[in-house]
Amino acid sequence: MPEARPETRVPVNLKVRVWGMGADGHTFFQNASACNISNRGALLSGIEHELKVGEIIGVQFGDKKARCKVVWVLDAGVGQKIQAGIELLKEQECPWKTELLSTESSAPLPFTNRRRWPRHRISFPIELRDERVNTPIRVNATDVSGNGCYVETILPIPIGTVLKKYRRYCAHLRPGCRHGN
Repeated sequence: MPEARPETRVPVNLKVRVWGMGADGHTFFQNASACNISNRGALLSGIEHELKVGEIIGVQFGDKKARCKVVWVLDAGVGQKIQAGIELLKEQECPWKTELLSTESSAPLPFTNRRRWPRHRISFPIELRDERVNTPIRVNATDVSGNGCYVETILPIPIGTVLKKYRRYCAHLRPGCRHGN
């Protein structure tokens, strides 16, 4: 049975610098996003280098730096790259402590979900085909609900494009581009 988190996480999107040793044995230094932060850890996303669980990496937010242990790693697909759960080492001070204090002092806004069906934060690969040219488009579907899902693509699909699903991946989609970038 999984352990309950000892403290609540604050949903934010902080720009951080991350460095360390990748799974390939080479050092890396890059920008990433810290989400779901707490006094003892965070979720890092947008990492471009493979990481090993148990590896020690450095994280910097503003002028504050800390060493962290990688607790878990997930390849989240093309759009989000690699996500990693990190935990600050015991002797390290929390680099985003000021962000935690400012969110605690602000009163939380009441949440009203106007959606008919809840969204499920899962990601799975699907293959779609443009009816005009019948070329396969391999994409990730995320934020699945009873009325559809969000499809992550590298290139935008024009609004109104009719797509066909490829049954190998998912049998219950009625694809069609409703919103384009």
